[in-house]
Amino acid sequence: MDQSSKKTDRPHGAAVLLPVSVDLTELGSLLRVAVRETIREELAALRSAAPVDGLTDKSSAARALQISNATLDRAAREPTFPVHIVGNRRRYNVAEVRAWFDARGRKPTTPTASASTRVDSVTESMLERVGLRVIAGGGR
Repeated sequence: MDQSSKKTDRPHGAAVLLPVSVDLTELGSLLRVAVRETIREELAALRSAAPVDGLTDKSSAARALQISNATLDRAAREPTFPVHIVGNRRRYNVAEVRAWFDARGRKPTTPTASASTRVDSVTESMLERVGLRVIAGGGR
């Protein structure tokens, strides 16, 4: 370290080198940069922090599990899926859901057909009698 710099300690233990002779404008600029960096780090930590205990809503649970809301919805349709009903809302315990996914293994969650594309067996048999059949897929 040269004579024109002085080492100062930051709250998180990272050292910053500051020139010994700093005018107020430079000091303000350095402080703004340090505060901005600290805020970014803290926000990133808050965003990545998953609530492990307690119940959370669907979006927070999906974010903590790093899955989409739709995947969580499809998984919640499984009879053994751990979901808690609080009032008229679904709430999820992230630790329970993570354990459920771990026990289930890596299987795809298959979206169910929408009402407009689903054909029941009675309708299908009627169509077959007149020589028609339902073809899976199709376009929009």
